[in-house]
Amino acid sequence: MSRVLEHCRVCDSTYRADADRQHCPECGRAHVDMGTTAHRVSQQVAGARARRTRRRRIRSLVVLGSVLLVGFGVALGLDLQVRADVRRTNAEIRDVRSGRQDASHAFASTAAGVEGARLTIATVIADTQAVMAQRDATHMTLDETTHQLTSTQSVLTQNSLSAFYQGTQLGLLTNCLAGLQKTYVGIAQNNDNAAFAALQGVSGSCNASARSTSSAGEVFAFDFADPFVLRVGNVFYGYSTNSGGGDIQVVSSTDLHQWTWLPNALAHLPAWAQPDRTWAPAVLPRPGGYVAYYTVRNAASGQQCVSRAFSTRPDGPFTDTSTGPLVCQSTSGGTIDPSPFVDKDGRPYLLFKSDGVPARIWSQPLTPDGLNTLGVPTQLIKADQVWEKGVVEGPSMVIHNGKYYLFYSGNDWKTRNYAIGYAVCASITGPCTKSPYPALATTGTLAGPGGQEFFTTADGALQMAFHAYTDPDIGYPNSRTLHTLAVAWNGDFPVLNPTG
Repeated sequence: MSRVLEHCRVCDSTYRADADRQHCPECGRAHVDMGTTAHRVSQQVAGARARRTRRRRIRSLVVLGSVLLVGFGVALGLDLQVRADVRRTNAEIRDVRSGRQDASHAFASTAAGVEGARLTIATVIADTQAVMAQRDATHMTLDETTHQLTSTQSVLTQNSLSAFYQGTQLGLLTNCLAGLQKTYVGIAQNNDNAAFAALQGVSGSCNASARSTSSAGEVFAFDFADPFVLRVGNVFYGYSTNSGGGDIQVVSSTDLHQWTWLPNALAHLPAWAQPDRTWAPAVLPRPGGYVAYYTVRNAASGQQCVSRAFSTRPDGPFTDTSTGPLVCQSTSGGTIDPSPFVDKDGRPYLLFKSDGVPARIWSQPLTPDGLNTLGVPTQLIKADQVWEKGVVEGPSMVIHNGKYYLFYSGNDWKTRNYAIGYAVCASITGPCTKSPYPALATTGTLAGPGGQEFFTTADGALQMAFHAYTDPDIGYPNSRTLHTLAVAWNGDFPVLNPTG
């Protein structure tokens, strides 16, 4: 008997089939030969399952594709939006940067305009002040020149006027007067530069014309009191007390005879000083420039004191940056007439006068740059000679044969009794012994000599610069004009001969 396992498709069960048994014991139904039919049904079932699986997969892929497509679309949209936002933001940044640059340029232009306006205003103010000062100085110079010419014309009338006019002096006087006329026209037209240029252009003619009747040794016929002469190379620079040429008058020459006006040597007075009281300037060469010492009134105390200013050029302008006096002996009446001196060892000193009673002359060391003092002053001499009448001033010093010679002026500066004395000192700090008599006093038409300072020519010859009146025009407001003379020696005694 054949026993095989059969599967009943009807009741979905397995049984043992034999020849005698053709029915499924589970459901009692007859066995159906699966054979080809079962295989076909199996294939169909498998195919249906496969189709269902494919449909599910296709649906899944469709869903996934849709999701991906939607996501890609969303991402693409977001990317495009972001890119558009970035471009818009970059454009805004560029606009902001451009606006900022425009604002910076506008601010810079505005700042430059403001600074330019400030500089223009400052320049206008400085120019106005300079023009006013120059105009005032020109007026003073013209008044003094007119006085000189009046004196000259008077002398010419008394001394054969017709003979004078036939000579060269007529041409000099004519040229001088023509220049003065141009100067007056410049002032009338408020053209101070033209006025000063006209005066400067004829100063030689005016000087030569006035000098024809001047005292012996006169080299510059304008008011030039308390002179100081400095040689720089082949050029001589002369400085003097304030007058028509400014706070510190300055002239230049190459031969000590023909002198040319230069602009005011002092750029401006310090804030603590009062104007129109700048006296007796003197200049000390120092490495890198020149230091000018001068007397000026202290506004706070009303006393005359000494200040200093610096310039890189001998003709200035000198700039005074001080906040107070360099030297001011307030308990001794103030300090005037500074004069620099360089000792044998190269150390600089400053000589000056205390303005009390009796008057005294002092020396004090300077710093190497000449801008400040060191230590305390040392008294050298005081007014104790009969001829001095209580006055010693205008100190200056030279060395001869190893000895220190202190020269000074004594007596009343407004009279013919003013004169130049001297003392012999052991050193720059003394002690000093005076000569009992003046070394140079009034002689001939040279009256009231004083304010002496010393310089050397290119060949090393010692010269003395000083001022003097011309007799009979003595005392204020007459001019004290610039004179020079060669210094001679008789052994250890100085010989000052104004007639040569």
